[in-house]
Amino acid sequence: MCLSQAIAQCLVYGDSLKNACVSVIVPEEDWVMKWAQPKENLSTQSFKELCESDDLRREISAEM
Repeated sequence: MCLSQAIAQCLVYGDSLKNACVSVIVPEEDWVMKWAQPKENLSTQSFKELCESDDLRREISAEM
C-alpha cells in the first residue's frame, strides 16, 4: 500500500532519552522530476539539486 507517491522511503528514529524524533525521508525520483517540470526555475535541475531545494522540502512536508 502506497501512502504517498512523493516518498520512496522513510525512517523515523526515536530515543526515550531524547526530546525529539529524527526522520530521514527519501523522495521518489520519478515523482520529483514530474513535480519540477512545470516550474521554470526548477525544471533544469538534477534530482540531487531538487532534493536540496526548499520548495521540494515544503512540498514533501505538506505531503506528510
